[in-house]
Amino acid sequence: FPFSASYFSEDGNHLYFLKQDFKSPGQEKFLYRMDLHHLKEGALQSRSAAKQISSFDFSQNSFEIIQYDPTRNFLYLILDERNKENFNLWRLSLD
Repeated sequence: FPFSASYFSEDGNHLYFLKQDFKSPGQEKFLYRMDLHHLKEGALQSRSAAKQISSFDFSQNSFEIIQYDPTRNFLYLILDERNKENFNLWRLSLD
């Protein structure tokens, strides 16, 4: 299954998740965002509509999304260094 680590934004307008690229040699995992604010109740939407928002490979890291800041368009995460349990605060600009 290519999708993992799904998180909804606090306002429910976005879904963030990792998608694994099985075609790449290292099977990298990249972060995607799918807009949900236009969905009607009961509607289905494929994750293929999501956009990749970072070229950073998350396959070697544990992470947790903390918060999305819509005024600055930043996503804040806690990310470890190469699965060594050394966690740091990380900010990702979505511009």
